Amino acid sequence: MKSRTKTAQFSEPKTKKSRRIVPLLDEGVAVLRQHRLQQQHDCDERIAKGKAYSDQGLVFCRIDGAPYYPATLNFYLEKALQRAGLPKFRMHDLRHTFASLMVEQGTSIKVVQELLGHATVQMTLDTYTHVLPGTKAEAVEKLQDYFKADSKVPEQAKSDPLN
Repeated sequence: MKSRTKTAQFSEPKTKKSRRIVPLLDEGVAVLRQHRLQQQHDCDERIAKGKAYSDQGLVFCRIDGAPYYPATLNFYLEKALQRAGLPKFRMHDLRHTFASLMVEQGTSIKVVQELLGHATVQMTLDTYTHVLPGTKAEAVEKLQDYFKADSKVPEQAKSDPLN
């Protein structure tokens, strides 16, 4: 869905990698199923009252089934964050947070690329590795630990080619 106009528009994804299956946590699936049941109930009630509803198969939509304008979703998110006492961020920031956490946890960059739908691993690396300032320091610490472990080997063993 593009958001450069005053209305939401549907279009094909930018790349072949954009069309993908994204695994979800069990908790997320349960919430979405509950939401879908409520959505179906609301739709049935609206139709029973003779009101218009256009089922476009959307997960989140206006009361008449039409898509939300993307800025509206950010507005609702901002209000929910305020109520929860959390800092303001955009819906798209959740994607960046997800990717950063995956990289930080040591998930293969190839897996992160596929989950995000990036066309190349390079795009994922260029976009997300900068958000991990401790990564370089951690790499140097691992190297230092390697040399510390190596220094515990007796000198004779280090120079003996058969060892």
